[in-house]
Amino acid sequence: MSFAVFTKTMGAPRINESELLRYAVTSATNEVMKLVKTVTERYSDIFTYRVTYTELDVRTKGYNVDLGVFSCTSRTLAAALSGCDKVYLLAATVGGAVDRMTSALAITSPAAAHILDSFGTERVESLLDDFSAFLEEDTGCTLRPRVSAGYGDIPLELQKDIFKALSPESRIGLYLNNSLLMTPMKSVTAFIGVKKEQ
Repeated sequence: MSFAVFTKTMGAPRINESELLRYAVTSATNEVMKLVKTVTERYSDIFTYRVTYTELDVRTKGYNVDLGVFSCTSRTLAAALSGCDKVYLLAATVGGAVDRMTSALAITSPAAAHILDSFGTERVESLLDDFSAFLEEDTGCTLRPRVSAGYGDIPLELQKDIFKALSPESRIGLYLNNSLLMTPMKSVTAFIGVKKEQ
């Protein structure tokens, strides 16, 4: 089966401060807010925003999901793609600089390292939000909320199939190790269902 895989570099998403705080802290004191401001201002330029993706046909029957290039049994994925005949399969990363900088900061300022780690999580989630918005505008289609391998009962083993389909190693510098962990760490793979035209 042949299919086209695309790569897109996105601009920096708007910082979603409430999400960053949700990942980082239990209470946003003045001291915490000052540290958040310092970290986001100092490290905003270390991120890159890259996505590789393809559009595939999808068929669901019960809990069985068939994307042509691979299939699986998952109640969660079948529900997420219910009513869809197409799906976007994607991998996204904000780059490895945040991993290196977080490790360096952990020695000198653990609190700043924690905020930077949370900032990295917010950056990749905001990247995916912006990319979903791009797809909707570009295609005129309505998209379902994204889901990822490891979410609900979606097998984490699907990461191998996703990487085989997209080859993100050569496209966006994203790698999968034998434990199914991705490098850079602030990276996501996902399925985004496309609602059938009425």
